[in-house]
Amino acid sequence: IREQLGYLHGRFASRKVPMAIDVFGLTATDSTDMGIGQRWEMFVDQADVVLPMTYPSHYAPGTYGLGNPNAHPYAVLDHSLRDAKRRSAGISGAGRIVPWYQDFTLGPPRYGPEHVRAQIQAGYDNGVRGWMLWNPGSRYTTAALRPEILGEAQERRRAAEPTPPGTDSTRSSTRTDSRR
Repeated sequence: IREQLGYLHGRFASRKVPMAIDVFGLTATDSTDMGIGQRWEMFVDQADVVLPMTYPSHYAPGTYGLGNPNAHPYAVLDHSLRDAKRRSAGISGAGRIVPWYQDFTLGPPRYGPEHVRAQIQAGYDNGVRGWMLWNPGSRYTTAALRPEILGEAQERRRAAEPTPPGTDSTRSSTRTDSRR
């Protein structure tokens, strides 16, 4: 897999086309190839973006010490992203991590906005700003993407930006009222 990815990455890079790869989510944590040929250190530097499919429903009972990982979306993503960042840290040219988040129900509990938001929050808490949602039926939980949640994230980012010299340091904010 590494050799093939390296060949393709080189071909795309010479044409200035970025390359992204989807990988099994547990590769960020498991140090073996799990019998599927995917080992984090062998592919993370062979793409510009690495998209681990970190669906909590796909983690076995006991993973990260959780009896039912599917019921703990924040904890699963927090562990997985910390592992991915740690394992990528010493690898020159490691791709940017953009995880897939679960937006479907597969076993208990029934997934809703709070489960999707928990995954997004775990990413933000780990410095991961880019993400993708997956629902095999293409029925996405738009309530998980409420404007006020997105507005609050934008406000936090704006507040963290340095104020250019010679400008007023007070910032105005616009908040979307979700009751409209």
